[in-house]
Amino acid sequence: MNSLVLPKMIFPMPLITKSTKTIIFFGLFLFLSSVAACSSSNETTSEQTYNQSTQTEMPTATPPLSPPEQGTIRVASIGAAPHNDVHRLTNEWMVLHGPALAYSRLLKFETSELDMKVECDLCSRWRWIDELTLEFEIDGRAKWQDGENFATRPVSAQDVVFSLERLRTKGFPHSSLLDSVDEIIVISDEVLQITLHSADSDFLQNLASPYAVIMAPDAIGSDVLIAPPTGSGPWRWSQGDSGQVNLEAWALHHRNGIPAVEMIEMIPVSDLSTGASLLKLGLVDIAQIEPSSDSIINGDSIKLVEVPRQGLGSILIFNQDREPFNEIDVRRVFLRSIEPWDALTSSFIKGRVGIGIPLTTLAWELEHDVFSSYFKKNDQPVMLANNIEPVTLLVANFGEKHVMLGENISKQLQDSGLSVVLEVVSRREYFQRGWNDRDFDLLIGPVPPSHTTNDFLYGLIHSEGEQNITGYKNSEMDRLIESQSKEMDADLRNHILQKIQKMLMDDAVLFMPVITTELWGFGPRVKGFNPSMPMGSGDFWSTVTLVENP
Repeated sequence: MNSLVLPKMIFPMPLITKSTKTIIFFGLFLFLSSVAACSSSNETTSEQTYNQSTQTEMPTATPPLSPPEQGTIRVASIGAAPHNDVHRLTNEWMVLHGPALAYSRLLKFETSELDMKVECDLCSRWRWIDELTLEFEIDGRAKWQDGENFATRPVSAQDVVFSLERLRTKGFPHSSLLDSVDEIIVISDEVLQITLHSADSDFLQNLASPYAVIMAPDAIGSDVLIAPPTGSGPWRWSQGDSGQVNLEAWALHHRNGIPAVEMIEMIPVSDLSTGASLLKLGLVDIAQIEPSSDSIINGDSIKLVEVPRQGLGSILIFNQDREPFNEIDVRRVFLRSIEPWDALTSSFIKGRVGIGIPLTTLAWELEHDVFSSYFKKNDQPVMLANNIEPVTLLVANFGEKHVMLGENISKQLQDSGLSVVLEVVSRREYFQRGWNDRDFDLLIGPVPPSHTTNDFLYGLIHSEGEQNITGYKNSEMDRLIESQSKEMDADLRNHILQKIQKMLMDDAVLFMPVITTELWGFGPRVKGFNPSMPMGSGDFWSTVTLVENP
C-alpha cells in the first residue's frame, strides 16, 4: 500500500485574525441579508479574511443586450465573488455561477432530484470496504482542461488526495466537511481510500459539497486567487471586465452528453426585478423571480419553477433559559397560538413551513398532518396557561418580508390573549443579541445555513451544540442525534429522525416558519431546466438544453 508524498506546492494560507468559525458564522448572516433583499449587503465585518462568506460589490450596469445567439443560453445573475479559490470561500455565487462550475468533485448530487442523493462525478465507482473505509476508483476518461502553461492530462488519485488534504487545511472554511476523516491514501493511480474515525452518515453528501472541488496540484500557484480555474468539469469558466461569466462547454469532458449546450452566458444584474424584465423581453432565457411578480411573468411563453432550499430560511426559537419559556406548557401554548401557514403566505408568499432539518430526502420529513397538529386550528380555542408573563419577540430586520413575518406571528399571539412586545432589530444586533449573547425571550430570524442533517442537529439541537441558543438540554435527544449520525442504513436512520422530529415538536423547541423556496422563470427556448441546488450546487446547468424550434 503506497502512501502519497505531496509535492511542495504554493497556496497562500488564510489570514486568521479571530475565530474563523465566528467570522464565517457572522458572514453567513450578512450573506443571508443579501438573499433577503435580493441584492448584496453593504454591511461587512471589520476584519475580512479569505475564508469569509464575502459578498463583493457586484456589477450593477447590465451590458447592452441583443437576443441570445444560437446554441447559447443566457442567464440573469446576481452576485460576485472576491476571488477564485473555491476551497477558501463561503459564497453561493461562487458555486452557482462562479469558478466552482469548472471543477469536478469525487461525487455530485443527482440533478434529476430535489433531494440530496449522490452519484459519481470523477469516480467510476465507490464501495464501502467496511463501515469506516471507503474506496473510490477514478474514471479513466477524466482529464484536466488545458490552459496557459498547463497541458491536459488524466486526473489521478494523487490529484484527488492532494485536493482533499488541501480542503481540510486548518483554518479553511470547509475543513469541517472532512472532520470525520482519519486518513486519505493513494492505492494506485486510479484508486484511493478514505478511512474515517467513526461512521458518518452524512459523509457522502460532504464529498458532494460544491466546495469539495478537485484541483490539479500543478495548476495551483501564487496567483490562485485571481487565475482562471483549471478544472476537469464540464465547463470552461471565464469572466469579463463587465462581470459577465461565460461557461463554454468542454468537449473532452468524460461524461457523454454533458453539458447539453455549447455556451451559457451569465449576465450581471443588480436585482431580481431587472432579471425579470430581461426575461420578459427575451434578452435572457433564465432568471430568478420575485414571488410577488409571478402573475406578471408567468404565461404561455415563460414558465415558472419553484426550488425548495433545505437549510435556508427563518427560524422561531424559544429561550428555555428564561421565564416563562422554561415551562414546557407555556411553550406549547405559544405554538398552539400560531398559524404559521397564514403568517408565511401574507409575508414571503412562497416557502414551506417545517422543522427545517436538511434531510437526504424530503420523504423523511414529519408527516404534514402530524406536524400541523402542534399549531392553531381555526375552530379550536387556545387554552391559556395561568399567569403567563409578558414576553418580547425579537425579530431580525433582514428586509420587509422578515419584519412582516414577525408582525404576523406577533399579532396571532396577541389575538390569542398573550402579552407580546415586538422588537425589530438590525442584522448586527440580531446576531449579537440572539446568537452571541442569547439575550432574548422569543426570536424570529434567519438561521445560519445548515447543509446536512448533522450540521443542523449537532449545531442547533445537541446539548453541546455551538449554535444551541435554545437552552434545550435533553440526554435522550443527544443519544438519538449521535445514533442517527452513525447509522448507515437509510431506513433505520429515517426511523430515528422521525423520533427526533416528533420530540422537537412535543417539547416545543423550535420550528422554521419559512423554509426558503426560490422562484425561477425560463423562456420558450429552454428545456430540461430542473434546478435542484443542494448546498447551493450549480450542477443542474450542465443538463439544461435548448428547444430546437421554439
